[in-house]
This record gives sequence, C-alpha cells and structure tokens, in this order.
Amino acid sequence: MGKYVKLIDLTFENVQGLKIPAQYIGSFKIAKIEKEIQRIASNSIEEIQWANEVFLEIVGNPRLYNHEYNPLFDYHPFCLADELPTFGRALEFDDITDIVVEYEDGSNETYYVYYECSGGSDENIMQQTRVGKNGSLYILIGKNLNMDQYVSPEELIDIKEQRKLRHAINMVYCGNSNQDARIAGYNGAKYVDPNDL
Repeated sequence: MGKYVKLIDLTFENVQGLKIPAQYIGSFKIAKIEKEIQRIASNSIEEIQWANEVFLEIVGNPRLYNHEYNPLFDYHPFCLADELPTFGRALEFDDITDIVVEYEDGSNETYYVYYECSGGSDENIMQQTRVGKNGSLYILIGKNLNMDQYVSPEELIDIKEQRKLRHAINMVYCGNSNQDARIAGYNGAKYVDPNDL
C-alpha cells in the first residue's frame, strides 16, 4: 500500500521555502531518481536522492495570485508583510534546489533537482515555469525536457503575457498599488485585484 502525500515543500536557492498542501497539487511527477552516498558536511555522510525529472502543477485559481486569499498559501518566510505572494515567488525566479515530499504518516523524502547556472545568474536554466490559462502554475525541472511534453502550448498563457504578469506581481511586491500594477502592463483575466474579492 502506498503512502499518501500531505504536502510538497519547495526549497529555493536563497533557502526560502514554500509548502504546498496536497489539495492544491494537480499533476505531479518525480522521476529518473538516482541515489548516491556522499559526504555532505564534515560530520555527515548521507544517502542523497537526485530527481532528474520533476513536473509540478499548482492547481489553478486566479485568486491564488493574491496571497491573502488562502492562508494555506501564505508566503512569509522571513515574517515580513510585504514579501512576494505564493505564485509570485515561484514565478519570479527559476531557482528550486530541492523538493521535500511530506507524507500523512509524518515521514518525508528529499529530492535534489538538476541545477545548472549560466551567464552569471543564480537561476536554474533547467527549470521552466509557466502559467496556464486555467490559472495553474506549471513547473518543470530537468535536462533536455520541454514543457510541451507535459502541457499543451494552447493551455498556457502567452510568454509575453506571463512576463507582464511577473512584472505586475513585482509592482505589487515593491509597494505599488494594484492599480499601478495594472497600468504597468497586466490587466488580463489571471490577475485579480484584492479589492475585487
């Protein structure tokens, strides 16, 4: 009998984390797992699991762009009120370093992902993050993988619109009003003004 997943905890390059409860996880796959035993600290030799293919869908709801909508998605790793909302953080940087799968029985497993930087950036060039027309956030990590293998391009918002959304989230994060964010370039169906909730 298999174990039931309680949540998935994403760890970002700057050591921030984001816990996603199972009910908000759509498609999910961790595959091509390799195990190795290595020294990870001066006093620790451990077995490490590497996931060479990760696909994650955070279930769509445009209102989830607003972190106040659902307290389960509240994202304040440093206890600051102006930190990026959930989707905003995941969309802002392609820098997931590992994924912890927590099970209902209290056990967990950690999977490190394929991570490669380029051009002086700390972002993972092997990670792709896209927004679906249904409001879902899709994350794919792995070498020689293409988002089209997992999600039809027709189901994704245009990459230019995604950049506008990313910019609008940054505007709100930087303390600008939601109206300023709309004016800055994104007024599509997937951006929800908290005053409209």
